[in-house]
Amino acid sequence: ADNFNQVFGSDSQDVVINGIHFLLFNNAYNYTKIESERISWLQNNLGSADFVLLSQPLYTKGLASFFEKIYMGSTTTDTEDPDKKVLQEEVKDQGSAILSLIRSENAVKAVFAGEHHKSSKVVDQVKPALEHYVVGAVSDTVNDYPQSLLQTSRFSILTVYEDGTYQVND
Repeated sequence: ADNFNQVFGSDSQDVVINGIHFLLFNNAYNYTKIESERISWLQNNLGSADFVLLSQPLYTKGLASFFEKIYMGSTTTDTEDPDKKVLQEEVKDQGSAILSLIRSENAVKAVFAGEHHKSSKVVDQVKPALEHYVVGAVSDTVNDYPQSLLQTSRFSILTVYEDGTYQVND
């Protein structure tokens, strides 16, 4: 959270650039539930958002099996701590609730997230007009391994056209 706040200024932001509405929301809490005030903030600001930017993906169905298992509330290793297991399920439930909130808003065109170190795009099976992007990493390493094992270092560029359509390029 400190890194997110240092880069973006707050865990939650509502930003309009040239008439395009972006909602930034830090949802990177594996074993810590997001406070209800922050969820309420998200719900209250989603109505006019064109794009939602998150720390962790909410929807990964259709990605390669390893990446499909990495989303808000999941971890790559199972914990034996029963308290952490309960918290993890609560955070997963919050992730599902946030995804439902986003799906309920017609204005949201796409959700962008990080975490995978590999760029991807999936179309939401529940709401086909909604696309989910994971933006690749610019880092050199992932857990002491070269980033190039997953994908070359990269970033994505979002272009929004006057007619409201958009394009994402790596």
